[in-house]
Amino acid sequence: MRHIHLLFLAFPILFSCGDQDSTVSERHFSYMIDTVKVENHELFLNVQDGLNRMAISPDGQTLYFYNTSEKRLDLIDLNSYQISRSIFFSADGPQGIGGISPYGFEITERGEIIIASLDAIRKMDSLGNKIESYNWESLNYQSGQIPEGTILSFDGEYDPTGNIFYGVYGRERGGNSNGDGLGILDIPNRAIRTKEIPLLKSLTDYKIELDGDVKTIGFESFFLQHENEKILISTEAHNSLAVYDICRDSLYQIDFSSELLPDKKPGNFEKKVTSLDQMKASLLAKAKEVSFGPWIWDESSQHYFRISQYQSGFDPPEFQVYVTVADPDFQVVLEKKDFPRARSNAFFHQGYLHHPINLNDELCFVRIKPEFQF
Repeated sequence: MRHIHLLFLAFPILFSCGDQDSTVSERHFSYMIDTVKVENHELFLNVQDGLNRMAISPDGQTLYFYNTSEKRLDLIDLNSYQISRSIFFSADGPQGIGGISPYGFEITERGEIIIASLDAIRKMDSLGNKIESYNWESLNYQSGQIPEGTILSFDGEYDPTGNIFYGVYGRERGGNSNGDGLGILDIPNRAIRTKEIPLLKSLTDYKIELDGDVKTIGFESFFLQHENEKILISTEAHNSLAVYDICRDSLYQIDFSSELLPDKKPGNFEKKVTSLDQMKASLLAKAKEVSFGPWIWDESSQHYFRISQYQSGFDPPEFQVYVTVADPDFQVVLEKKDFPRARSNAFFHQGYLHHPINLNDELCFVRIKPEFQF
């Protein structure tokens, strides 16, 4: 299952929804760009909020797109770009999903929908009927435990059956900006194992804190993905990747070396600030440093793609964007600059990188088709 957590871009690129295509080439690497619009059949789509809450079916053919204002989950056929059907939820009652907006969805191979919210996890069937509701603290663990003083996130990745959960544990629940390690939970057997991830813990080095009556904190983000029987954990701040091999039960870290990108974000900005103006200045300085994206798997080419960026201007926003291509073993085969920007929840379908955007309150996909030869 492919499920990318959280946003990488604050300002998505915009293209016309017409038929015009463009091609950019450089030696043995090129890409084509076009844009397609999702046919909503006169359904109202809360596009901007929905961009944060998407999930891909295990077979990669359907996008689940959530409408927060109507508590409706639309199933979009990625071959026709049309809504095939919708699932309606209620907030209250025995079948309700609660009043708090979900921050994550997972789809099992049986079509069950696992909804993570701040208060609980709810498993629904393919028609929207509740199967069960639970949280990790209510489980009576038969074996294993998480480190004292930490809790396990409700949002994470599942195996195709929905029985094995992979999530981050840390001092706080929710979000994608801090954690201590990976928790592996066998739900039916109530068994949990943990793996400390130094890459996650090092995100505290980039934390910006504004002291005051209400403390304001700016974080770097991490990305957790389930791809090819591996759990991948990467961050915006590091040119590195933590890999948990599910079949071998092994954990290792890859530190990439690049001629175009640094080993990590330098962190040359103030970490402790005392005013909103200082906070803004520190955040702007951080935005000018490199920000690494997640690794996105392309089944067609059998390669991973990662999009990274520097922000070089703010009014209007300008970016220098890089693409890194790696083989299934994460051996880098290509790095190029001047690539289109894309969100961290962009995904590949039939060789096209799909970057979802809100274009005049319509859901569209900017499609980028890379081509390369060696």
